[in-house]
Amino acid sequence: MDTKKSTGWSWILRAVAVGAALTTTSPTLAEGLPKKPGPARTAKMFDLLCLSKLPDIKAIAGLATANKFAKLEGKALAAYRPQAPIDQLQGWQFKDFGATFTLLVTSGKPDAQFKAEMPAYANSVNYACSLILPNKFAKAAVLAALGKIIGRKRDDTWEQGPMQVHAWKATTDKFFIQAFHYAGKARPNSSLLSASIFVKK
Repeated sequence: MDTKKSTGWSWILRAVAVGAALTTTSPTLAEGLPKKPGPARTAKMFDLLCLSKLPDIKAIAGLATANKFAKLEGKALAAYRPQAPIDQLQGWQFKDFGATFTLLVTSGKPDAQFKAEMPAYANSVNYACSLILPNKFAKAAVLAALGKIIGRKRDDTWEQGPMQVHAWKATTDKFFIQAFHYAGKARPNSSLLSASIFVKK
């Protein structure tokens, strides 16, 4: 697994700051978003909900509550449980300009494969946040907008079932951080944005 130290990845610097002093501030989401719907608004939404909050999933939950997102429970939530073992799963749905988004957060220990590939982070906790996008969204435009927020081109691209995956990866002394853009190769496959941070204990 190829990783690299980052010198200009702004959301990593925010994650380091969050790790030093977790914040639970829950402002109104719309205040920080571009006014018109489109890829820039979508990417910024992911930034505010996930990138700038991880690893503090309590802050993400607080933001969801403050903005009155509909909390997923029971079978509705279980439908999004990943195959990998996790300790915690929370989810919400909300509408923006009539389009439905799904926000998910998880936490758990790394699996055996990750430990083998990244032994330095074997004794870590993984915090992840994903935003599932409406099918109608222009995937290439969202990908470009996300790249602008991260501040550099993606590190890798591969095929994963019906999805094409674009990934950014970087490390700090304490974190292994990843961001992903999953795009369905053909409609009506959904696309999603996801971020994951492994925090050394």
